[in-house]
Amino acid sequence: IYNNNVANISGNVKDEELLGRLKDILLIDDRRELEEIKSILNTREHLAHRISPIIEEHLEDLKLNSSSLTLPLILATLLL
Repeated sequence: IYNNNVANISGNVKDEELLGRLKDILLIDDRRELEEIKSILNTREHLAHRISPIIEEHLEDLKLNSSSLTLPLILATLLL
């Protein structure tokens, strides 16, 4: 009985190690992508590079679709 329990424990530990290695292999791309996202979010230049075109597009939309009276008010509000 003792030998069977030791074998089961050893097998369980080995299974856990193998599952851990498999998990690492399967998640490697996700981890790389997560690190890239963290880098973008934590670096002002990278974040500005991604966000500036979006903001500029929205501002251009405001310019084209707003009346001449409301545009200065909207821009002033955005710049506060």
